[in-house]
Amino acid sequence: MTRIIAFVQRKGGCGKTTTCLNLAGAMAELGRKVLLLDLDPQCSLSASVLDVRPGEHLLSAALINGTSLADLVRPSGLANINVIPADPDLARIELNMGLMPGRERLLRDRLRAERALLDGYDYVLLDAPPLLGFLTTNCLTAAHSCILPLNPQDRSSRDALSETIASVRHVAEESNYNLRIDGILLGQVKLRTSLGNAACAYMRRTWGSLVFEPVIPDSIAVQEALNNRQPVTLYNKRSTPAAAYRALCQAVISQERNAAETGSADVAS
Repeated sequence: MTRIIAFVQRKGGCGKTTTCLNLAGAMAELGRKVLLLDLDPQCSLSASVLDVRPGEHLLSAALINGTSLADLVRPSGLANINVIPADPDLARIELNMGLMPGRERLLRDRLRAERALLDGYDYVLLDAPPLLGFLTTNCLTAAHSCILPLNPQDRSSRDALSETIASVRHVAEESNYNLRIDGILLGQVKLRTSLGNAACAYMRRTWGSLVFEPVIPDSIAVQEALNNRQPVTLYNKRSTPAAAYRALCQAVISQERNAAETGSADVAS
């Protein structure tokens, strides 16, 4: 079964797009087929990171008019990873969605209508915009689970987390009863500083087992990989962040296996 994971956080600069790409890289390294779906009107994942731009057919038009998502799939240039790029017109959808019937289900309905597309992938990773609007709600409604990245050393990021989790709970209650939180991912962490260690300890005290055990360290290797349009698992295979993203990948796969065995949905209470 194809698993759909949304990457969500209200605050920008939290490492959401970076996490999406690098988790895809770790999954692809294991031979998993991954489809990246960029829902951010800024096109951060597709255009900025992967240098993949929309062609004749646009994701915004597919959501509104019901045209085929399969026509939008583009090669990422990375083995086992394809992408459906964002387009700036998604911002117009965000502004006008309040008038649309079933607006929170547009993406879910398109994905459900294209089982042949999904069957070609093990994972679909949804990169949501850095705000809690209709596009993010669409991502959460379409997903089986979500990952919430943040920089724990940034107080505003920590403050935004509660609002993000409240939005996840709302979607789980209203339109996606099986939605679960895979975990809160602590990223950009300065592990050799008292600030970094204290911030991580605070997050684990506050959110407990909801925080992923793997922590992504602050490292120039991650930025260098992004500048070269590659996941760090490919660009610098033996680096500390590459190992951390591989550990995150294993944690996600283990949670998926456990959820399948128990049939449980785990949204933070």
